[in-house]
Amino acid sequence: MAGTLGAGSFRDGTRVAAARPELTAAMCGGNAEAVLDALDAVLADLAAARAALDGADPITTLVPWLTPGHTARLEWPPTPGETADLPARADVLLRLGRVGGWVTSVADDGKTVRAVRPA
Repeated sequence: MAGTLGAGSFRDGTRVAAARPELTAAMCGGNAEAVLDALDAVLADLAAARAALDGADPITTLVPWLTPGHTARLEWPPTPGETADLPARADVLLRLGRVGGWVTSVADDGKTVRAVRPA
């Protein structure tokens, strides 16, 4: 049912969920401190959004909250640079993420990823 309601945004919004759970767990577990900080920030933002929806003028209150995400999406992706096949290891993927790169595909055997580094 949820898939039929998701339309085109479901694919983009669930891209990470398409990765093997072990790979995502390795990415999160290998960077647990930063992930915990990010989760705390997300929880605080969600509480603020919840409070805004309870307010007298939720649309006006939500627009500033939503604007940074809108701006970030309009500016993404950065200009792509070189493409490389990399081992699907947590340390490699963390380094890729730190330089602003992204994974475009995962090999069928799950041992390598095709990735793009920004120019």
